[in-house]
Amino acid sequence: MRGKQSNGGGWQILWVLTSGTSRLFCRAGPVTTVASQPLKKNLFLQSVYAAENEDYPLRSDSGKRISFSEIQDKEIAECLENEVQYWTNFSKVHYHSQKCDRPQRIQFVVDDSGGFAGVAGAFLEHIVDEYTNIPILFYSARSPHSSLDPKSQKLSVLHKLHDAVSFSNLSFLCNLFIPLGLPSLNTSGATNCLSLEDHKLYHSSAIYAAALCSMSIPFRIEPPGLSAPFSYTCGSLDMNELEQILAGQGHRNMITILDMAMPVPAIAGNQSSQMLLKNLHSLSPDIVDDVEDMQALESLCVHGVFTSESKRASISEMKDAIEAAYSETAEKPKFSHLSAAQCPLPIPLPFPSIFGILVGQRGEILGTPISNSASRGSLEVHSIPMATRLRSSNAVLPFIEHRLDEGHLEWSC
Repeated sequence: MRGKQSNGGGWQILWVLTSGTSRLFCRAGPVTTVASQPLKKNLFLQSVYAAENEDYPLRSDSGKRISFSEIQDKEIAECLENEVQYWTNFSKVHYHSQKCDRPQRIQFVVDDSGGFAGVAGAFLEHIVDEYTNIPILFYSARSPHSSLDPKSQKLSVLHKLHDAVSFSNLSFLCNLFIPLGLPSLNTSGATNCLSLEDHKLYHSSAIYAAALCSMSIPFRIEPPGLSAPFSYTCGSLDMNELEQILAGQGHRNMITILDMAMPVPAIAGNQSSQMLLKNLHSLSPDIVDDVEDMQALESLCVHGVFTSESKRASISEMKDAIEAAYSETAEKPKFSHLSAAQCPLPIPLPFPSIFGILVGQRGEILGTPISNSASRGSLEVHSIPMATRLRSSNAVLPFIEHRLDEGHLEWSC
């Protein structure tokens, strides 16, 4: 038996045990010590723990102990904007173990650009075997950095092969596959009223999180006749119905595009209704714009929209505006389902300061810019009107070709 031990003084002790005898050797050499410690909790995370535990010791950046009442919301927002490096810096996950007699759906959000794709595939395979009749909605969420080409040709080939294999495996195991992650959000039309920095994952992840939250509203709307008043919502869907809309009806395309408008412009007047559709821009990469597809299928969700800068639109006004917008466009989908709600998307305190100078406190688009700041956050903007759209269209073909054909060509070479 062999073993090594560092004595901390630049020596290594090596001992060898053989049958009945042992010999000890000492030799000089460099010794490397590796130490790790938990990341320091920022002010936001400290405030979350302090709100749940009165005895939690809060400390300022200088290390001085402070009370919970001394923390200002402005200080928390500034700490998040300047200090966040990892998602655990601005979020706290609570695990609630509970039994579910009838699960409606399973949603996966996975960055499949790295080695975790294999782990996700194995986990998905287990879920599919265990829950055979539960629909699975899979989001392939990638950071802007993952679109950068590797410096060496060998790494580039491996990267493309990995994309092809992971896409083939993961898409096979789900009912709907939704790619997310543009190379640059700043250069996309989806962020015309926003002011964000692409290199900050804190900024880009907030956009995608808002889109996913908005897109899931149809799953949370109560069907007519239950507790939710029909006058405030419409268009309830479950996952099976969504799959039938987008990938059923003989249209077996389960690769789905996610579009977003944030914030949504007011819908007063026919021209404004047209602007609502024109403000929907893809968050999925490698998508062709303005493609004509007479067989396109879609599910549109609109909520919190204004008819003017001060008045929220009713459900009937939203329906009429969408119907008028589609009646005047030349590119109509084969089928479109509308879900609507009067409630806008609330902006939580840890949301980044990404709103531009034309966005008001309730998310309305102002006619006159606010000149006292370049960007605004959760302290200035409390809610935002949103629109998201899932669509099954041949506009996704370049994405599929990029994931599969390039990997095949590189493998052939």
